[in-house]
Amino acid sequence: FQMRPRCLHSLSTLMLPAILVEGNAPCFQRIALQSLLKSRGSLFASGIACKDSRPGARMPTGVSTMCKKPGGRAIRRLNTAMSSLGSNSKANSASAKFDFSNHTVVITGGSSGIGLAIAREFERAGAVTWVTGTRGAATDYDQDLGGLLYRQVRMEDKDDVDVLIDELTSLDILINCAGFTVRGESAYTLENFSNVLDVNLNSAFYLSNKALPMLKAAERGGCVVNILSMMSYFGSPGS
Repeated sequence: FQMRPRCLHSLSTLMLPAILVEGNAPCFQRIALQSLLKSRGSLFASGIACKDSRPGARMPTGVSTMCKKPGGRAIRRLNTAMSSLGSNSKANSASAKFDFSNHTVVITGGSSGIGLAIAREFERAGAVTWVTGTRGAATDYDQDLGGLLYRQVRMEDKDDVDVLIDELTSLDILINCAGFTVRGESAYTLENFSNVLDVNLNSAFYLSNKALPMLKAAERGGCVVNILSMMSYFGSPGS
């Protein structure tokens, strides 16, 4: 496969989370979907569109096509997108194997949840897998981060991001997964509002740009993946 940091080739919008994939990387899309299934269970697809499509693929077990909007169109888009992940039964099985040896992957917010699930898939596929979190060390987390390269990075702090980039010698895949929310009355303060934007939005833009030279230098072209909440598209009481 080839992954190139240029025009947006694939857009999948899944309820918790949504995925924006830049680059033509069908095998990564399947890894991402499998990871989401493991970390969240059944997903409700609200729309998906991919550039490449081949007939013959089926939805992985556990993905629900109960779409509110735009109804049947979303289901057709989802099926079309899944068909781009490969047309033979072996490639489309839940036990499909991928080889990411000699690839370096960075997953922000990869110390827990969806980010950690994706990180584990890349680790099993042989990639050098970096994850970031807010705690001082990997041992500060309840979950086991063994086998992953952990770095404390406060995503709102550009100096922290710069240190992470300076430590890398190469990068093939960047997954912006870090994010948080503030609930209750405190969510309406300017300080907290700005902090949410800095972590969830601005940091992804900043890190992607800082990583761009390494992504361009990647042997097969780099890939940037942005994972976000459906709250990016509509509001929800208490969020």
